[in-house]
Amino acid sequence: EDIESLDIFLATVLGSVSASGIDVLGDDVEFYNVLGDVWIDTLDLSNLPFLGLKLDAMYGDVSVSNSVIGSLDAQIVFGNLQLSSVSIFSFIPASLVDFVFGTVVMQDCTFQADERASDPTLAITSCGGVQMLSNSVVGDRDVEVRLSRNPGKVILTKNGLRQISVESSRGVVARSNTIRGSAIFEGNTMGTVIVGNRFDDLACVGNAPAPKAWMNLVAGRAEGQCAKAF
Repeated sequence: EDIESLDIFLATVLGSVSASGIDVLGDDVEFYNVLGDVWIDTLDLSNLPFLGLKLDAMYGDVSVSNSVIGSLDAQIVFGNLQLSSVSIFSFIPASLVDFVFGTVVMQDCTFQADERASDPTLAITSCGGVQMLSNSVVGDRDVEVRLSRNPGKVILTKNGLRQISVESSRGVVARSNTIRGSAIFEGNTMGTVIVGNRFDDLACVGNAPAPKAWMNLVAGRAEGQCAKAF
């Protein structure tokens, strides 16, 4: 606890890991091949915009809270991945969550792109389920949220985002979100419900069955299967 370090790298840990109050000055924080659960609280990577959190081959649940990171790279997590009150402040490089066999939960997180970021995106792919609640984009630049090929249900509630796409997922619920940009729902199956949202532009293509969309406010264009989403 309460550690000031140039970098942190943990590999092949047979038990669980708990860390809090960490201020990293010089390099990424990386956890690799941890067999137990991981709890991270108050991780501060704000010293340089390219400092990121990397999680690879995590066999238990992972929880990150009250932290500031430049980017997120989480791949192959066999348990659940939960981020609560986490600020991703640069997106150098782009952030990726891929192959989480459990559920990805992001709540009360903020996304802000540095002016030098070449691809300010958060991509969440091939996960057992995705829940995004009360997250927001801040700052002048847009951050695109891409959710694709998730075999579990995708639930979006009360987020304030600027661009979002939900593609090739099984079961989608978007409720009470504000999207100050384009929202695309494409190729989703097993039911798509879009209700009570505010969009600048909305497009729905190739969803089966067609989305159930009502009580939405669309400032610009509503196209495809969501042409009557009001």
